[in-house]
Amino acid sequence: MKFISSCVLVCICFLSLSFVSNAQTAGENLVITVTNQLGEVIVDAEVTLFVSDKAVKTERTNKQGVTAFSSLTGASYRLSVTSMGFSEYKSETIAIGHGERKVIQVTLEVASVEAAISVGGNDEADASRYSAGTEITQRQIENLADDPRDLERVLRSIAGKSITGEQMQITVDGVPGAPLPPRQVIEHIRVNQNIYSAQYKGPTGGGIEIFTRSNVDKFRGSIGLNFADSHFNAADPFLGRRVPFQARSYSFVFSGPINKRTSFVLNVNRDEADSSAVINALTLDSDLRPVSLNETIPSPTRFKSFSLTVNSDLNKGRKISMLYYSAFTNGQGQNAGGLMLPDRADETSNKYHFFRIADTYLIGTNLVSQTRFSIDHTAFAVFGNGDGPAINVLDSFFGGSSPNNNSDGTLNFSLSNDTVWQKGKFELGFGARVRGQRVNRSSRSNFGGIFSFSGRFAPVLDANDIPVTDDNGDFSYAQIDSLESYRRTLRFRQLGYTNQQTRELGGGASQFSISAGDSDISASQYDIGLYLQSNYKIGRSLAAIFGIRYDNQTNISSNLDVAPRFGLVWAPQNDAKKGRLRSLPRISGGIGLFYTRYASTNILNILLANDPGRSQYLTNVPQILDIFPLVPTIELLQQSSLPRSRRLIETGFRTPLELLFNINAVKNLPGGFSVNLTFVRSRISRFSVTRNINAPLAGSFDPQNPQIADYPFGYVGNIYATGSKGKSNLTRFAAVLNLPEKHVSGNIRYSFLSSKNDYSAGSGSPFDPYDFGSEYGSAPNDGVHNLSGFFQRRMPFGFVFEGDFSISSGTRFNIITGRDTNGDGIFDERPAFADDLNKPGLITTEYGILDPDPAATGTSVPRNLGRGPVRFAFNSGVSKTFGFGADKSRKQPPKRTLRFSVRGINIFNVLNKSNPVGNMSSPNFLRSLSVGTADGMTIINGIAINSLAGRSMSFGLTFSF
Repeated sequence: MKFISSCVLVCICFLSLSFVSNAQTAGENLVITVTNQLGEVIVDAEVTLFVSDKAVKTERTNKQGVTAFSSLTGASYRLSVTSMGFSEYKSETIAIGHGERKVIQVTLEVASVEAAISVGGNDEADASRYSAGTEITQRQIENLADDPRDLERVLRSIAGKSITGEQMQITVDGVPGAPLPPRQVIEHIRVNQNIYSAQYKGPTGGGIEIFTRSNVDKFRGSIGLNFADSHFNAADPFLGRRVPFQARSYSFVFSGPINKRTSFVLNVNRDEADSSAVINALTLDSDLRPVSLNETIPSPTRFKSFSLTVNSDLNKGRKISMLYYSAFTNGQGQNAGGLMLPDRADETSNKYHFFRIADTYLIGTNLVSQTRFSIDHTAFAVFGNGDGPAINVLDSFFGGSSPNNNSDGTLNFSLSNDTVWQKGKFELGFGARVRGQRVNRSSRSNFGGIFSFSGRFAPVLDANDIPVTDDNGDFSYAQIDSLESYRRTLRFRQLGYTNQQTRELGGGASQFSISAGDSDISASQYDIGLYLQSNYKIGRSLAAIFGIRYDNQTNISSNLDVAPRFGLVWAPQNDAKKGRLRSLPRISGGIGLFYTRYASTNILNILLANDPGRSQYLTNVPQILDIFPLVPTIELLQQSSLPRSRRLIETGFRTPLELLFNINAVKNLPGGFSVNLTFVRSRISRFSVTRNINAPLAGSFDPQNPQIADYPFGYVGNIYATGSKGKSNLTRFAAVLNLPEKHVSGNIRYSFLSSKNDYSAGSGSPFDPYDFGSEYGSAPNDGVHNLSGFFQRRMPFGFVFEGDFSISSGTRFNIITGRDTNGDGIFDERPAFADDLNKPGLITTEYGILDPDPAATGTSVPRNLGRGPVRFAFNSGVSKTFGFGADKSRKQPPKRTLRFSVRGINIFNVLNKSNPVGNMSSPNFLRSLSVGTADGMTIINGIAINSLAGRSMSFGLTFSF
């Protein structure tokens, strides 16, 4: 009986074990254990399971660092494992058969400090996730452009502007200004707008953050070719034909392991652009008749670069990353185009070397420290085509010799440390950065002098250049433009008129400037930044962020630049049963202070102006101007007691201070959509403005005899003082609709900006150079609406279609008389609205009837009265990747791929004109003379070229192995 009982007990135990075993096999198909490089288990790591690039399940590790996925039906899967303080782990394809059970050991590597602070929206309040950011997935990255500079254009389109409407900085592995890596080695990209983190100096937050792969486990490589030609482009509407152009770009990327702990990435690029500059100017023919000049001149550029990255694990908790990058650029026919005639073309040369080393140290499970050192050197040179004078006929043409002739050598270094400690609900970050810059300049710019011709009121001439008189025998006067003033100068010289007669009849230059003396100058500047940042999760729905930053720099006294910042994050817990439509939004709000450094180039300009061995002159004295076309020597200027121009920084100058308030709401919508709403209010005080503090007193200036005017410091020359007198107020609203990645990834953005400031360098008053009461007004981007977006979609047969678009209302531009009537040396006086409609010389515009020669009691038009045209652009690309060498099961990715891409800029061939000329003394007044593009340039195949007005196409081919 006992035997039978024992047999029954054994059978029951066996059946129980079999049941448990079968339950584990059927239930837990995939078991994951997560540890760090020290072998310690990682609790609460987020493990996501993907099928065909779609996230299907997410689990978190338990106290033993283990999690599991159950009831897997048998397919090919991928894993993504993330945890605070570590780089994201992404597995290769995992094939699981039906009923099969696999155990995977995952070791997370320590991440950079920036990568450790995630930005995005979820259902839990997290102070480190202040506002919603944009995550660019690996699948999106795989289908972006191969060329780094074309990649930059697309990334900026995806990211949009910062919350204050500025262009966001790009960092690579935490280093701002570092060269963009090839797409093939990018692991992760995100847009970080955590602006209230004291880790970041400016109000753009972390910006566009690019993180590269830290380790490479096998050899990989790619060879790329891009090509573009004018035969595939549309005709230039200003020229009436295609602009000669061809671009060729070659790239080579190779990466792999050096040993078990060290890997490398090698990248070589060469770009050749045979581009052309388009000239669209009004000049004079041999008979001194106005003629339009529409032509192209060659402006070829050559670029080559080399970079080598080495990553090494010194031990289980420490990683070293080193990067060396060098680039060389040469260009001819540069700076010509538009109003610049071929004689003004320059030859340019640029050499750039960059080295960075980063040490990331996992001190403990909750403590990560990263130290970075970078140094770079730039040698830039621009050479003009002669030593003669330049001729500026304002807003008509710029001819003569090029005034550019200088070379700069700039050495920069940066040493920083960022440390993050996390304990439960509290996170503490602190760090420091020291930067230095040394600039050595050899400048012979404007050693040939510049004669400027502006419009003026002058006698009316008949067809034979004889003054027209009225019934009383007096001359009739009218406004003439700058080109007519230049024509009369040449014409009356031919007729043998005296200088005084020529000037009385409307001829003669309006201004002359020249530099001479010692060409070498140097300047150094250093700055330091310290910060302390704390984030605290008050509860599951509420978190707080507080930071304080201190910055200081040499050359400018800024000992009190302490910038506190504070923010709150409220993430209400929503009932999943109510659905996304009825869920409450995630709301963030905060306020903070930001300081702006004073650039070392400004210090260099001051040193140049005040160097005893160097002279700079700017004059409107007729006796000097009438020497044209001869150039007065420095000795003649000194003998004429012409005073030098000087520059200085006013006592008590302070760096600009910005007070920023922001509120952000993120709302999940049905169907995988989400919307992000942002409201920003910014107030800047103490903005640096440079003005002539020795301009003639109001009403005392006579252009025919400037010496007799009343000058505050006497007739000692122009004194340009930089002071902290500018102010600005900005309000911006932005909305972002994020598209569900299931159908099409991307976003649609809308923004409206209201911006007013008084940053003008000179008074717009025609009579009083010290009347800045009316200078506070609309900034160029005031009242601008912008609708933009980016999308990427996988099409049938493996094609990927992507595109970006932008629709923007016109920016503002200033309307000026084009004459220096108040004697401050700046041509920014504004007209008045006409009081007497019978007054001769009035000009009728869409902005009203304007008086270019107003009386002292006239009401000047507001600053930036004009509004430019609406701009629309749509860019798109199609790519297709062919795989070779895949295994028969097709569970692993192919070993070799060939990617073909076609990209188009402005594919609808929309003419986006630049802002019209606002100079009333220009023959081109209120005419658009060129194309307006984003950020002032067009990129084809990653090569920055002169702006193309119409559609352009490029083709790419990349072989990866």
